[in-house]
Amino acid sequence: MESIQSLLTPQLLAVLFVFWSLFAIPTAVVLKRLGHHPAWALLCYVPLLALLGLWLLAFGPRTKPAA
Repeated sequence: MESIQSLLTPQLLAVLFVFWSLFAIPTAVVLKRLGHHPAWALLCYVPLLALLGLWLLAFGPRTKPAA
């Protein structure tokens, strides 16, 4: 159990946060341009939810962008 805890260091978590942010920020911009709330980009931090969100965006009902 100690080996798993030694892997989850604050440095690793910071690197993961930066790496995931490289995906979440552009996703928020795209979602805003498509007329959705940018907060949906938080789904990028949970892999299965990100996949579900991508499918909903691709095959869900269309929204009109704000004028």
